[in-house]
Amino acid sequence: MPRSTGELQKVGSGFLKDLREFDPIEPVKKLAQQSEVIVFKPLQDEVVGNEYFEEYKKISRLQYVEIDGDHSFKNPEDRMQVIKLIKDFL
Repeated sequence: MPRSTGELQKVGSGFLKDLREFDPIEPVKKLAQQSEVIVFKPLQDEVVGNEYFEEYKKISRLQYVEIDGDHSFKNPEDRMQVIKLIKDFL
């Protein structure tokens, strides 16, 4: 599996099977019943797709935030923005 650096990451078939079968919505709903939750959607994310974000928006006690940045928030300005949002959330 290619990484953003161009290197290849070896993964086993079990990982890919688990990834295909994993549905994050139910665990996130369960967590949101116990605590406030914040989910960030980096607008330039090159790793995570858009598959679940519309469902996240429907979960009560979940704050959904779209923010500039790539998957790792490599840009210092983007990283500072996400840190500020986390501090404000806490």
